[in-house]
Amino acid sequence: MINREDKRRRLISKRDASVIVFAFLIAGILRAIVAYHGGIWADEGSFLEVIAAPSWSGMISFLQLHESHPPLFYLLMRAWARVSGGGDVGLMLMPVLIGAAIVPAMYLAGSALFSRRAGLIGAFLSATSAS
Repeated sequence: MINREDKRRRLISKRDASVIVFAFLIAGILRAIVAYHGGIWADEGSFLEVIAAPSWSGMISFLQLHESHPPLFYLLMRAWARVSGGGDVGLMLMPVLIGAAIVPAMYLAGSALFSRRAGLIGAFLSATSAS
């Protein structure tokens, strides 16, 4: 038999889930607007040149010699470029989705480290920070 406390916790979880989904959608929309209106700048252009290297090993070799950042994002974007067709809109979709995925991550981290309220505040702050 389910007692009142268990039922209350479950309702809060469902409510939090719907709030986080809403915040995720807001985050995705805001980031898509910023990405669409921002266009591709010089650093994004050079990034696209790197992921367009003729081979995976060629890309990794270039990154070892010329880049100080870890290669995971380059690897993800190279794979995504193959799947999405490599157009500007398709290539912008991956960073938009990763940026929006920060919302549930902030909720989980804030809730685990502090409180449910802190998780919700963190989620909404990260959702509305589209830069």
